[in-house]
Amino acid sequence: MPVTRRGVAVGAAAVVLYAAGLLWGYPLLRALAGVAGAAVVIAVLITIVPVRASVVRELYPHRVDCGKPALATLLVRNPTGTRQPGFVARDVIGGRGHEVPVRGLPAGGSATYRYALPTARRGRVLVGPLTVRRGDVLGLARRDTSVGGTDVLWVHPRRHPARAATGARAKHHHEGPLPRHPLPGSMEHRTVREYAAGDELRHLHWRATARAQRLMVREYVDPAQPRCVVLLDTRPAALSRDAFEHAVEVAASVAYAAVAHGHPTRLCTTAGLDISVEGKPDGGRVLLDALCEVEQRSGQDRAWLGELTRSLRSGGWLVLVTGDGERDLVGAVVAVRRHFAPFVIVDLGEGGTLEAPGVTVVRSSSAADAVRQWNSLVMR
Repeated sequence: MPVTRRGVAVGAAAVVLYAAGLLWGYPLLRALAGVAGAAVVIAVLITIVPVRASVVRELYPHRVDCGKPALATLLVRNPTGTRQPGFVARDVIGGRGHEVPVRGLPAGGSATYRYALPTARRGRVLVGPLTVRRGDVLGLARRDTSVGGTDVLWVHPRRHPARAATGARAKHHHEGPLPRHPLPGSMEHRTVREYAAGDELRHLHWRATARAQRLMVREYVDPAQPRCVVLLDTRPAALSRDAFEHAVEVAASVAYAAVAHGHPTRLCTTAGLDISVEGKPDGGRVLLDALCEVEQRSGQDRAWLGELTRSLRSGGWLVLVTGDGERDLVGAVVAVRRHFAPFVIVDLGEGGTLEAPGVTVVRSSSAADAVRQWNSLVMR
């Protein structure tokens, strides 16, 4: 129904005025009723015709660091042979409406409108759905038409310049557990796959090529490549709300630096998140997307904690980002410290009293300072 609440109220007032004019014999009341009723009818006639313009929304970029600018662009085009009257494009950004007035377009004309998207806090921001609204000047009637779906803006946590540790190397699988993610780069045979541009011709597997009728190559792995493990404490008792945001920034900085240097990286949280990626550009994006949605949440039970610490025995270098609260997590992780070098605990709690014998503890109240201390440690 195109009539708004205001239009319904004006229409009802017109009926009352007209009845009063008839009852008491006042021509002025009947005239006012006629004006009000005509206004509602004209408003309905204006809005009954749908908007025929083509409206497309584009986001740039789809992924942005916290605090950096991001824009939505509306591309409006009039594909008809007549002038298109003005209308309002209404978008929904993170659950809040945002209106963009669109001016009238001549036949075949087009226009571009831009508006900023919120990036002050990390998170997954849903943009849309997009609707176009045509209404009259008095707001007596309007017609909404859906013209677009939803897009997602990923606001990544802030990252501070971090160095990747050289770290200890994971054990060869003949001496310990099989690495969770085999890594390219050595001469240990992993599998046979289809040839891709840039592959070494000396790795061609002629027997497999003959069977598959297409070029196949051997893929090799390096079971001794160093790896990074970042464990983020998401328990509300460990970190305040502001301190937790700094903890997420530290985790993002260290993990992204590891991936950028080609190290396989694993991100864990005490709430049960466990993601492993290889040292490739898309691996960093996966980790940052996950950290967009990390929230403070009570930890899992002790059985899960034991399973986590057992899975950490594959070696590499470990960064535990935590704070105050219960010490069971710190104690359990410290028990496997001999498998990691370096092993660093970043304490962002307000108390700053965390102690871990045999482990380097970085104490700070900000992510930037904690990362600077981390960089100093790995440069030694």
